Order: sequence, then structure tokens, then C-alpha cells
Amino acid sequence: MGKHRGRLKAVGKALLWVLIIVAALFGFSLRWMLTTWGELTFEEVLYQLTASLEGTGSGMILQYVLNSVVPTIVVLVVILLCRFVFLKNSDKKRFIMPVSAILCVGLFLVMFVITCRNLGVVPYIRGQLFPGTFIADNYVNPDHVNIEFPEKKRNLIYIFMESGETTFADKENGGAFDQNVIPELTALAQENEDFSGDDNAINGGVALYDTTWTMAAIFGQTSGLPLKTSLGRNGMVTMESFFPNIVTMGDVLEDNGYKQVFMLGSPVVFGGRATYFMDHGNFEMQDYYYMQDQGKIPKDYYVFWGFEDAKLFDFAKEEATELAKGDEPFNLTLLTVDTHFEDGYVCEDCGNEFDDQYSNVYACSSKKISEFVKWVQQQDFYEDTSIVIVGDHPTMDLNYCNNVDSSYQRKVYTTFINSAVEPERNDRREYSTFDMFPTAIASLGATIPGDRLGLGTNLFSSEETLLEKYGKNSFNTYLQEKSVFLDELMDTGEKDFVKFQRTYDAVIDVSKTDKENELRVEIKKILGLAEGIESMDLYISSGNDDEAKKYTMDFDGFTTYSTIIDTSELDGNYGHLKAVANGSFGGATAILDMETDIYLLSETYLSFLHKVKEYLDEGKDITVLCASQSASSTAFKEYDQKAMNELGFETDFSALEMQSFYGVIENGTVTEKVNRNYLTYRGSFKDGLGYKINSGGYFAGRVSHIIVEGVDYTRNRNGFNYFIYDNEKGRILSSDGYVTQLKDTDVDLKMVSYDEESKKLTVEVSKIIGVRKWDRKDDTSIKFFDPADQSTLNFEKMTLNTDTKIYTATLDLSNFKSDRIQFQINSKGDTGKVRVSESLSSLEYLQYYDVAQYFDYLKNKDNIAVILADKTSGLEGLDDAAKNGLKALGLSEPENFAGAAECGYAAVVSNGQAEVEMLQESPASEGINDISGKLADGTEYKITSNGLRSGDDCKIVINGTDYSLNRFGLNIVVYDYDKGEVVDTAVLNANGDYIISR
Repeated sequence: MGKHRGRLKAVGKALLWVLIIVAALFGFSLRWMLTTWGELTFEEVLYQLTASLEGTGSGMILQYVLNSVVPTIVVLVVILLCRFVFLKNSDKKRFIMPVSAILCVGLFLVMFVITCRNLGVVPYIRGQLFPGTFIADNYVNPDHVNIEFPEKKRNLIYIFMESGETTFADKENGGAFDQNVIPELTALAQENEDFSGDDNAINGGVALYDTTWTMAAIFGQTSGLPLKTSLGRNGMVTMESFFPNIVTMGDVLEDNGYKQVFMLGSPVVFGGRATYFMDHGNFEMQDYYYMQDQGKIPKDYYVFWGFEDAKLFDFAKEEATELAKGDEPFNLTLLTVDTHFEDGYVCEDCGNEFDDQYSNVYACSSKKISEFVKWVQQQDFYEDTSIVIVGDHPTMDLNYCNNVDSSYQRKVYTTFINSAVEPERNDRREYSTFDMFPTAIASLGATIPGDRLGLGTNLFSSEETLLEKYGKNSFNTYLQEKSVFLDELMDTGEKDFVKFQRTYDAVIDVSKTDKENELRVEIKKILGLAEGIESMDLYISSGNDDEAKKYTMDFDGFTTYSTIIDTSELDGNYGHLKAVANGSFGGATAILDMETDIYLLSETYLSFLHKVKEYLDEGKDITVLCASQSASSTAFKEYDQKAMNELGFETDFSALEMQSFYGVIENGTVTEKVNRNYLTYRGSFKDGLGYKINSGGYFAGRVSHIIVEGVDYTRNRNGFNYFIYDNEKGRILSSDGYVTQLKDTDVDLKMVSYDEESKKLTVEVSKIIGVRKWDRKDDTSIKFFDPADQSTLNFEKMTLNTDTKIYTATLDLSNFKSDRIQFQINSKGDTGKVRVSESLSSLEYLQYYDVAQYFDYLKNKDNIAVILADKTSGLEGLDDAAKNGLKALGLSEPENFAGAAECGYAAVVSNGQAEVEMLQESPASEGINDISGKLADGTEYKITSNGLRSGDDCKIVINGTDYSLNRFGLNIVVYDYDKGEVVDTAVLNANGDYIISR
């Protein structure tokens, strides 16, 4: 009873700590958000929750840590000090945690209520519950307006100034500050057109609801619509289209032959900008990564959000000069970044005229924009060029505008320079940023019947704006209403797809035999079975309603079940395959169940690529679809690159890095694309069946889809996913995928102790690779059994030492019939179960993990054979102890290991005599393949060892069973002549912990 009460008390304390941490962090986070963003709306919060963080300024992340994470840590430190120092011996200490929890929860609740009020959550909900028709009633579809451009089209330079406001001018000139922070921009507005009429006070556009953050501002100014979102929509990075049914400024200019370029100093994928400019105007996007690729900035250069405005304007001058040389009119659109909150970026040109940093940054930006305008005015192309400068939205730095009178109407900076037309009205206009769309088009000399586009009005005309008609408050209220009309404009018309269901809890590999109509099927790395396997049955049918033929698979005694199947009754190699594991305790589990081209089933990516090429070379009428996912080339192999290129893809996959990729091969024609943005491609097979490929790289959603008839067949591997279609038969041949993002799985396992009396073995596992740390969670387990009797199978969850990062487990071997043990290390996380390693050893050998001691034991052990095979070459990293140990076995090539980088190596030592020893000549030469022979007792062996470029694998086959761990380094198999069996499988890995690992 006491133990039970103690456990409940411990659980209660743990829950209190969790509550304190979560409530404090959320409370401080909400406080930081409200004090950082003064004009935040709930719509923006929803948008940013679905947008990519790629491109977020490092300063913003640091600000969050300083204002949210650090205060949370301080709270925890104070609680700990009170609990264990100040009130250590006081009865009051028992109240500290409950009171702290109440205070932290109170902080969160107060901030939550304030946040809901400031964000306008209630009006938002009301607007969603009661849809309105304001947008539908007032929207003018540009597609229905006959916009006419002059015969000689003018160029457009459109500058979005980050957080640019008229507010920052002095009061005398229409601003709200005592001292003018933007004098050059003020002069530009007064000398050109800001629609202030005869009034010397500068004028600007009002940023209305859903136009108050950068992407929404860009969207509003170029489409005349608010950017309304909902939680039910896809994240903006992975949206396949951005309001595909609307016509924007980019669309209008593209239809009129404009060459369009969007330049910015941050990654263009942020907030869906890439999708928008790609979909509407086919812009060439020159962002942070583009400038890296072009060698304009170093690969490791990164300040603020990417690169600063000084560089942006230098690059813009170069680009404008090149564009002016072309025959097409151009639209060069720029987005500045230095004036982004909080406090902006201080470049080397910034002065120190003002007391605060942000003002100095604005002053610097004012000069830079003005200098760029003056440069344009000196160019030959200026005569035929209109310049538009508009702030994207009011600054979100609440503190910066603390002293602005609440009655002052904050507006975004606006000026039109060298317009082709003059205003028809001479009064001070009231307008919103929606009006920029038709006004910019009109500034190019184009005529717009009705002078309305979107929700915008041409300010050069005498037409009344919607802001003048309804006023700001009413206009904003209408915009907060749910608009069914706007939802329909955004709708792509596509139905949600369903995920293809598959049973796939093992690795399967299929190969040809020497006989026609025969295939060898191997099943290994079986996951998810909680009991030992008594037998494995394979069922094959033609895929129709034919009765399946049953094959009882042979077990190799280590990891693999195999059988030879007859394909003569199949249509080619196509059929239904089902593998059933019969458990030692009576259970039966289907681990594979699919209708597919059986021959294409492959354990390795390289094997799969070779088989697909074989089909193409044979002239089979197939279509190959490929979609990459996440950082697909992180662990890409050189021979995989070569195989993909031989297949027909021309992409340099070694340089793919973290980008998106899709590829289609059909009738010898290859269609492929690489981009940092989320990619979508639509096509159809020869029978008219449509398909869609989506690829999201590391910065673009980290997903992939290959959708056919509403079903997503992608395996969602962080690498390359395929769909192969038989055009002649109209059926799916393969929908497989291969991980090329992570390194091959590897681990170090060693024995810590063994108690003879209790039969308890303690082992530790370290250096897990090939499994993402956040996927391991706390659910790494070791599966172990006596290989002579799988009914001894057991699982033991491993305990993680968070300081040393080492897992330990104590295994009960009391029911084992021999001293041999088979280990399987499994990790279970968000991406499912992962087999990390599988090895076989015995207590006699397991105790030796020190390299020198292990080889010394082998040297003195009688009646054994030691077989060696290197994978990927761990040879050059071997130290003197390892080399001396190998030489003591009678081997001579270790003298040459220092120059054997990326080379294969194979050796056989039998009863102290070196019978085979081969070192690959060079990394580029052919690997060591299928070296065969017989051991002293007649046991047959076959060895394969390939270096990094020649295949990157190794095999040590004893009597038909591959005992090689096939892990990085020198793989070792020990065969005992007296017992007639393998007694140890290990690897000497020169990476990380330098031990003999199982």
C-alpha cells in the first residue's frame, strides 16, 4: 500500500512539473506574441500555423527564446531554489509546487483571454458562422474586363518596402513622428503621386483586414483580394496552387508579354510566396538561394533573413540592366527586408542619427530606396518605366509606435513615379492597398473599362474607392465575414485522396535464377511479431480469382526465409503475393500482402533501379513516375546516382541537396524538375488514366504524393518514391520507395556482464545511426532468442541514460538451450518500426569487444575459421592494434590499408592459416564479388566485398546463409569446426566507439 501511495505521489509531482512548464511557456509565448505584433489578427495566426518556417529570420527565433524560453527557465530555477534552498527545512515547502502551478496556469489563462480579445477571435468566429456576400457583390473579375495596353508597353518596377509607413514622416509632412525618419521617401511622395491632391501631407493606403502581413499584403496589392485562410486547408508551402481561379497583376502582365522577375533577400518559399508568383505570372524568382547558386553571395553567407537590402539593390540594378536589353517589357518586383521588426537590420551603411536602432534602419532604407530610384532615372529605359513604391503592411513592432496618437490613421507608404497618366481628381483620396492592383496597371498606360479590378479602384480615375464608399470600420467588418465566393475562388476542384493501404512489415527481395520462369524470393528484417516464427508460407496467384499456390519457405538459420517460385502461370511476373508467418505459439500473421510485379520487389534501391532499366531495355511499355521527399540526397550513393542517370534522369542528384524533385519516364521521353519549392506535375497514362505527382523537399513540406484515381500510392520514404504503370495491361507494377536521406542503420552492441547463476546477461547499445533521434523516443527494444529454438523469443525494452546516450538492458537466458544468442535491435517512433541491426553471437565471444583482446582470442583459439569482408571501407581508419591483430592471424594486406580508402577487402583464415586474402585495387575498379571456396570441413563459403563506389555492400555466405552484418567497417564471421556452426557475427567499425560490435 505504501509503495502504491508513493508511486501516486511521484506521478502527481511529475504532472505538476509538466503543468508548470507548459503553462509558463505558453503564457510567456502569448505575452511575447502580443508585445511583438501589435496588429496581429486571428486570420494571420491561422495562416502562419500552416506556413513554412523556412526563411524565418534567425533574430526572430532568438527573440522568442529570450522572451519565452528563458523566462520559463527562470521560473523553474526560482521554484527549485525555494523548494530546495530557501525553504528546505520549512513546512511551507510542500505548498511551493501547487502554488507555482496555480500562478503559472493563471498567467496562461490571463494571457489567453487577452490574446483572444486582441486577435479578434470572437468576431472571427461570428464571421465564420454568418457568411456574407460583400466580396462577391463588389468583386470585379479581371478576366471579364477588356484591359487594353498601349502598343508600346511600359516597364514596371514595383518595390514592396517591408513595414513601410507614412507614419514615420514628421507631423508637418503628414506623419506622426516629431522627427522625420524617412525624409527621402517623404520627398519622393511629395514630388510624385501619392493621391494627396494639393495637400502637402503625404498620403498612403490603408491596410485592411487580412492584408496586414507580408504574404497577405503582396496578395492584396496584386489581386485586390484579402488573403483568407482556414485550418482545414493545406500548409501554404505544400499548396499545389495559390487561388488558381483568380486573375492577378502577374497574370495580366504575363498575358501581355511581360518578362517578370521577383527579387528578395530571403528564401522565397516562406509563407507561400513561391507558389503564388509561380502560379500567377510565371515569375523568375531570385531569392537568397538563387544568389548563392549564382555565386553572388557565399554559400555560408546569412544575415538577418538572408542577405541585406544593400545587396538586393545592387543585384536589382544588374537585373534591370539585363532586362532592359531584351525585346519584352519587364516587371521587376522587389521585396526589401532590412526594416522587418523587431528593430530591423543594421547594415554597414546605417548611420546613428536617431536614439533607437529601428529609426536608424528606416532612415537608411529611405536613402537606399531613393538612391535606387535616382539610379533608375538616369538609365535609358527610365523614360518607358513606371515605378511603384508601397509599404507591404504597417510595422508589427508595437513598441515603435507607442507614442503615436490613437486618432492617427496609420497607412502604408505609397508613391507612383513616372506614371503614364495623371489623376483625374485633385482631392485627397482615401484608399486601401487593394487599390494598388488597378492603379499600377493604369500607371503603365493601360485602359481599364470601369476602372475597377478585384476590390480595387484605379486611383488615377474619378471612380470612388470602396474605402471612400464604406469607411474603414464597415469595410473591415465585411472582410471578417466568411466568403463562400472567395472559398470557391481558392478551391482547386480536387477531391481529397485516400492513402493506399498495404501490409508491409518485412523486407522482400526477388531475383532471377538460372532457369526460365523461376524467381527466388527472400524475406528478411521482419517487424512487429511478438512470438517466434515456426514457419513462413508464401502464397502466389495470378491476381485473378485463381487459387493461390502455397510455398513453404526455407529458413537459413539466421535472418532470411527463401523459396523458389514458378512464374509460368503468371502473366509475366505479375501476381498476388502474400507471406504469412506462422508463430511458435499458434498465431498466423500476414507480413506481406500485395498485387504487384513480383520481380521488381527489391531490398536495395540499386537493385530496384537495375530491374526497372532491364524492363525499359527489353522494350516493355511502362511509365515510371518518381517523387523525392525531404532531404532525399543526404546519404545518396554514387552508384545510385549513376543508376538513376542510366535510367534516363539527367538531374545531378548529388547536388539535389534538400530540394524537391519529380521525374517521369515514358516512351524514351524524360520529364523532370528540381526546385526548392513544392512541386506538382499532372499527366496521364496512355489509356487516359490521370495521375498527379507532388514532391516536397526539406524546405517544402517534406512529403510526396503519387495520386492515381484519388489514391495516393506513395510509400512516403525520405528519399525516392516510385509508381510504375504497365500501359499495355493497364495495371500497377510497383509503388515502392527507398530511403536515401538517412545513413544505413548501424549500432554498437557489447556485453557488460553475465551472471552464471541467474543466467542474466546485461548488454549496452550505443551509437545508433540511420534512425532519427526524434523517432527513437523511449521505445527502443532488444529482441533476443536462442537461434536453435525461436520459442525462446523475448523482448526487453532498453533503458536510455540521457547523459551518456547509452541504452542498457538485462536479458534472461534461463530457458536457452545453447550459449548462442541472436539479437535484434528495434526502434519504434513516428515513422513506424525500424530494424536497426541483427546479429548472432555466443557468450564465449560476446565478452570480447576490445579490439586487441578479440583478435588475441581468435589467434589462440583452436579449430575455427575467421571470414572477413569489408563494406564501404573502414580499412583506412583501422588503428595499429587492429592491424597488428589481423597480421597476427596471418594476414599481410593490413600493411596497405592506409591507402585503401573506399576499397573492398576479403579474407579467410582457417586454423591459423590465411587461405584467401584480396584487396580491391582501387575505389574505381570492380569490387570483390562471389569469391567462393570450402572450409576445412567441407563447408562452402562465398564472399563479396564492395567499396563505396562499386556497390557498397558485403556478404559472407556460409552454407547458403549470409551471416555478414553488412555494416560499415570490417565484417567478421567466426565458424567453429567442432560445433559445425557460426558462433560469432561482428563488425570492426572505425567510426565512433572503436570496438568489436555485434
